[in-house]
Amino acid sequence: MFRAKGCHFCVALKRYLSDGFFNNLIVALIKQFLFGDEFLNRRKEREKAFLFLFENSFNNYSLDEIIEAKNHDEKEKFEQPGEFAKRLFLGVKENEEKIDGLINKNSIGWQKSRISKIALAILRLATYEIMFCEDIPDSVSINEAVELAKKYGMSEESAFINGILGSICKDKNKDE
Repeated sequence: MFRAKGCHFCVALKRYLSDGFFNNLIVALIKQFLFGDEFLNRRKEREKAFLFLFENSFNNYSLDEIIEAKNHDEKEKFEQPGEFAKRLFLGVKENEEKIDGLINKNSIGWQKSRISKIALAILRLATYEIMFCEDIPDSVSINEAVELAKKYGMSEESAFINGILGSICKDKNKDE
């Protein structure tokens, strides 16, 4: 039986749960339990789509050209993108003008040319998800974008991306 106060397990659990890392870990474990491998696969596929968009920002290759180049250049076996990654990449490219307009409108004081290519690829991907993917909650798109920014971007970019995407969501919800 657990005691409310004084139980070492309860005190330790409370301390760990108050730490954001453990909250995120618990949320991830719950998602894994509820959604299985689909949650982890979508995260990997989203990351692939981001990397393809980032590469596309330098050479403007199509998805097929990027995949072909990866197949020839990689020393290890290149893991082919799934349907979700392809859907995201192609959706961003198809709606790039509208997406860039939303990014420019909501990045007050920043022109697209001043935003790093990493941040721009992440913003484009998340904006596409927010505006065009009804099966993905806005909060998931923002959280995943922030995680990509923490992994690939500079330290302040995650807050910058979070702010712009939050503003895009507000505008979207105002219009609905």
